[in-house]
Amino acid sequence: MADEALFLLLHNEMVSGVYKSAEQGEVGIYVLQDNKFRLLIQLSAGKQYLEHASKYLAFTCGLIRGGLSNLGIKSIVTAEVSSMPACKFQVMIQKL
Repeated sequence: MADEALFLLLHNEMVSGVYKSAEQGEVGIYVLQDNKFRLLIQLSAGKQYLEHASKYLAFTCGLIRGGLSNLGIKSIVTAEVSSMPACKFQVMIQKL
C-alpha cells in the first residue's frame, strides 16, 4: 500500500512537471531508473539474455510515449540496460 502511494505521488509530480514544461515550449530530458524492472527479472538469470532485454523495453517505451501523446506531449523515449534487471528510460520532450 505504501509503495502504491509513493508511486502515485511520483507519477502525479512527474506528469504535472512534464505537462507544464511542454505547455511552456521547453525541451527537456527526464531520466527514469528502475533497479528491479519487473519485465526483466525473469531474464536476469544470465548475461546471455542481455541482448533480448531491448524487446521487452520497447513495449514499455511505447506505453510511456503513448501516455504522453494522449496528453498532447510529443516525446522520444529510449531505454538502456547495463546490468539486469536494472534499466534506465530517457524521455525527451519535444516542443509542441
